[in-house]
Amino acid sequence: MNIVVFSLSNHIRRLSLFAAAALASAFAAHAADPSGEWRFSVEGDEGRVLSATVVLAYEDGKLEGFVENRAGRAPISEARFDGDHVSFTVVREFGKLWRKKKFVTRYTATLADDTLTGTIRGKGRDDKPFTVEFVAKRGD
Repeated sequence: MNIVVFSLSNHIRRLSLFAAAALASAFAAHAADPSGEWRFSVEGDEGRVLSATVVLAYEDGKLEGFVENRAGRAPISEARFDGDHVSFTVVREFGKLWRKKKFVTRYTATLADDTLTGTIRGKGRDDKPFTVEFVAKRGD
């Protein structure tokens, strides 16, 4: 009888450890999910405040979404999410016919809880490179 109790006790202990590991894994996966609506404001030229919303969806290892600001809504491309690092590109075109100009901005950020802290890099209208730091808060 003692042998059965010992065996059952080990089995229950193993099941408990497995359940705890599965639960920890589920919490870790949820905590590291960049999905949601992220809002931030940055100071632009001449002290002008620029606000933006980034909407991200991460499913089956694929990151998708869009950025919306005063220039309108643009889809993200080249999107990656690895560990706590998020990166993507936004391409916008402005102008008409022969005067069209393409603007490419690259977003890189680190995810911690409900905060994305990162950098936006690109070239402005005058083709001068710019770098802007941002802190976005999740606000589903």
